[in-house]
Amino acid sequence: APRNTMTRAQREAGAAKPEESLEHTRMTLGEHLEELRLRIWRSVVALVLVFSGAWFFHVQIAEWLLWPYSFARTHLEQDLFERFQEKLAADPTLDPMAYFERSDPQSPEDLRDNRRVPETPRGDGAGTGFLFYMRFCFYFSLFVAGPYMIWQAWLFIAAGLYKRERRVVYGYLPLSILLFVSGVLFGFSCLVPYGLYYLAKISIEQIQYWESLDTYSTFLTSLTLATGVVFQTPIVMVALSRVGLVDPTFYSKYRPHMIVVVLIIAAVLTPPDVITQVLMAGPMLVLYEVGAFCARLAVKKASRAPKAPQV
Repeated sequence: APRNTMTRAQREAGAAKPEESLEHTRMTLGEHLEELRLRIWRSVVALVLVFSGAWFFHVQIAEWLLWPYSFARTHLEQDLFERFQEKLAADPTLDPMAYFERSDPQSPEDLRDNRRVPETPRGDGAGTGFLFYMRFCFYFSLFVAGPYMIWQAWLFIAAGLYKRERRVVYGYLPLSILLFVSGVLFGFSCLVPYGLYYLAKISIEQIQYWESLDTYSTFLTSLTLATGVVFQTPIVMVALSRVGLVDPTFYSKYRPHMIVVVLIIAAVLTPPDVITQVLMAGPMLVLYEVGAFCARLAVKKASRAPKAPQV
């Protein structure tokens, strides 16, 4: 059999090949700054263009963002209608006109104006509505232009990474973005409307519910962003196991402790009502189990991968 005549110097040169593959992407400090300026400029232009288009539809965007308030309002008025009906049935001496516009009410639409929930949140200042439009058109622009902006940032960063490092980003970044968006949508469609409803339901008979627009905006953004971050749990768990900081068996061993931690986190991130806390804690526990399962698979796959030969 022919002998391997490759010299040690040649083998070392081959081993150093990944490092040398960066030679064609190396730039001076000035070139780096120029490249960074170009990426930032393109991202800003994309953001401004999308924001300009979104402003033409700010009324439609606001209607969509106010849907959780409308959901809570509809259910609160239904509760009021049923409660007042029960009161009148239990005490015939009560005057129906104290609660309804007619003596034989048929639906929540018959509630007196001072008993109903206002159709829209209130603005506490002349510019409250304008700032609301500006803020959420900007958030909408980030949501739409975000993928392009992330791509521009990646083009700048990728030039300084090795091929194996780029593969890690290609594997984790799309999934991370998908989980974040899923968390935001879950918070918007589930946590926010039910949180508003159950919080206001506690005192709806004694205190007329009329949400402030500023309070509503803060409630909406904080809860949806918190849910988006929480949905990153599987990614974090897999990453910790892949780098060897946490053994996958740790997740199963300390599952009871994690349940307590999840309930505490849900109590901190959500309003003080049990329903919203359960709605937050439930997905967190599911994501924890998914992360534990994926961590075991990732570590097992890495252990079976062929190791590079020693030189």
